[in-house]
Amino acid sequence: MSQTFNVKAAANMSALTTHTLRAWERRYGVVTPRRSANGRRLYTMEDVEKLRLLGQLVEAGHSIGQLAELSPAQLRSLEKSQHSAPDRSHEVDFLEKIRRQLIKSVEQLDFDEMDRLILQARISTPLREFVLQVVAPLLTQVGYLVHTRKLDVAQEHAFSAVLRNHLGELLSQVQKTNDWRSNTSSALPRFLFSTPEGDLHEFGILLAAILTGSRGFKFRYLGANMPAVDLGRAVLAVKAQIVVLGAVEADETRLKSPLKEYITELGRELQKEKLWNPMQIKIWIGGQCDFDLKKHPYSAVLFHTRTLLEFDRQLDFL
Repeated sequence: MSQTFNVKAAANMSALTTHTLRAWERRYGVVTPRRSANGRRLYTMEDVEKLRLLGQLVEAGHSIGQLAELSPAQLRSLEKSQHSAPDRSHEVDFLEKIRRQLIKSVEQLDFDEMDRLILQARISTPLREFVLQVVAPLLTQVGYLVHTRKLDVAQEHAFSAVLRNHLGELLSQVQKTNDWRSNTSSALPRFLFSTPEGDLHEFGILLAAILTGSRGFKFRYLGANMPAVDLGRAVLAVKAQIVVLGAVEADETRLKSPLKEYITELGRELQKEKLWNPMQIKIWIGGQCDFDLKKHPYSAVLFHTRTLLEFDRQLDFL
């Protein structure tokens, strides 16, 4: 009989965490371990090798959802191609050109050109790439230019208005492909997106919601500036399992309450419903977090993701 390994050993040998291994196994069926006499998982060397390949390819930027469908031979072939990958500099140049042209159109307050260029980027790039490599860097760049007074508020608002129209269309499209009322993929968690009361920054949760929907998750989008009590009621009403809070506002004077207190108030509202176990509801904080999650009363259900890319990768583990 071939040698087998327990879950901890298999995870160590494949350079994965046990949490990741179990998540991929549960959601994607990447391996089917044997069972010992007492019911414990046992992994073969072939399983470990496949897990190692998956981990390396995910780290290189591939989606676990797409990789899970490949055979070990296909995974090995894809791994080899990473070392002799074709020149994609033309794609990088295209995206950089689009970003430069967009910034120029913002400077000139050319609404029509902004609209045309954003549409061109949408059509020319996959959705995930559009979000992570076009929109996210543009928002960072525009924010920096406003901060350094190279763009004024009118220019910033013009760009935001045009971009919001496009992202609203994308949000609607991905939401319709994952009908909330459908029973398909019922094992996957349902998401609810908002920001704390006083935080008016919407783009982070908007982009995160689009990424979530593009992965096949069902979600509801409430927008920004949500009172904790109302958010808690909404969570219970729609039976969401993961609440995503965008935390961007750096000026605490604009917030109704500090983030730590906001989450405490949200937790208290969730606990009012005796038929619902709040420990089954996870709270993901996206962006800034000014307190130690481990010391919060609800630390067991809190998770912090600093960037949109971190958020996107975390979806692989569900």
